[in-house]
Amino acid sequence: MTEFLIIVAIALLLWWAIRRKWITGGHEGEFGTPAHQPGERFRDYEENRKRSNERKEVDRILEKIAERGIDSLTTKEKSLLDAAAKREKQHRN
Repeated sequence: MTEFLIIVAIALLLWWAIRRKWITGGHEGEFGTPAHQPGERFRDYEENRKRSNERKEVDRILEKIAERGIDSLTTKEKSLLDAAAKREKQHRN
C-alpha cells in the first residue's frame, strides 16, 4: 500500500511540475515565474515602488481626514485622492 502511495505522490508531483513548466520549459523563467526582457524587471520594480509610495500617501491623507476632517485637506491632497480613486476604479473594471 505504501509503495502505491509513493508512486501516486511522484506522479502528482511530476504532473504538477509539468503544468508549471518546470520540466518542459516554455516561455517562463525559473520556477514558473515570467521571463523578463532586458529592462522589464527594473520597470516592474519602479511601477511597484510608485504604487507603494502612492498607497502610503493615500493612507496618510485618509488618516488626516479621520483626525481633522475632510475640510483640512489641501487642493493637492484632494486631487491626489481623486486620482487614486479613479485608478482603483479602472483597475477593478
